[in-house]
Amino acid sequence: MRELEHGVHLCMLMEFAPNGTVADVVAKHVADGKAPIDGARIWRWIAELAGALHYLHARRILHRDLKTDNLFLGDEDALKLGDFGIAREMSHETQKVMTVVGTPYYMAPEVINSDEYAEPADCWAVGVICYELLALERPFDGATFASLMMKIARGNVANTAALDASGHPAPLRWLASKDALLHPDADERMTIPALIEHCAIESLARASAREVGSGGRGGGSIMSAVV
Repeated sequence: MRELEHGVHLCMLMEFAPNGTVADVVAKHVADGKAPIDGARIWRWIAELAGALHYLHARRILHRDLKTDNLFLGDEDALKLGDFGIAREMSHETQKVMTVVGTPYYMAPEVINSDEYAEPADCWAVGVICYELLALERPFDGATFASLMMKIARGNVANTAALDASGHPAPLRWLASKDALLHPDADERMTIPALIEHCAIESLARASAREVGSGGRGGGSIMSAVV
């Protein structure tokens, strides 16, 4: 977004996302009988989201409201992170914050418990998004707001069977597990740099498999597939 002054008016120029949001894609696949979203597409979106968060976190900015509704799709299906309405820039002296903000389904346990939190809270939300893309449902749900909060605080995923039955490969499903992005302990949770590395390694492995499958006639470098 850019700002321009035009006389007495302040004009904001915003990038247009012609292909809607990731939430729209999820809704369409749910309406189609939960037809799976292509795994390569999910890998690319997660990698692009990780890159955007790496940029923010390096500048001490927490997004604090990551969800599929705030992931916009531009030309060629490129993911754009938006809606910074409750983002928080931390000073060099501030290591963590305590304000409870965000969308409940995507809140990390430390936020729910009113503990101090930092970048790992954004990582948790990426895990929720990843689960939603894979299973086409959210990992945490409840009949009441209180029951939802309790499940998140305890890290009790509502339906792990939905993730296991999604048909997606284990390395992708692992990201949305308690061993990675949905680890209930913020200090043990997968970090954004680790996520970027994981996506890069898997991209190389998939590119290598394609090269082998085509008899080495892919016509391009394996490195060009790293997202």
